[in-house]
Amino acid sequence: MEILTSELQIALKSLKGINGLTQKELAKEIGLSQNSVARLLHSEAPLVVKSDVLKKIKKWIAQNEVMAWN
Repeated sequence: MEILTSELQIALKSLKGINGLTQKELAKEIGLSQNSVARLLHSEAPLVVKSDVLKKIKKWIAQNEVMAWN
């Protein structure tokens, strides 16, 4: 198990908004269920998540941060 920090949660929310994605679209891009994404976005951080979930989130954030600033 890993910890999703408030910083990662804010980055996820910000990039979701910048990219104009719905929860369903974000879930598909990350490779998670929409219910999981809803919990990640709306629960109070820090959150305990599975290691593979945190890895997917970090990968998606890294890929999209680069695109958002170009």
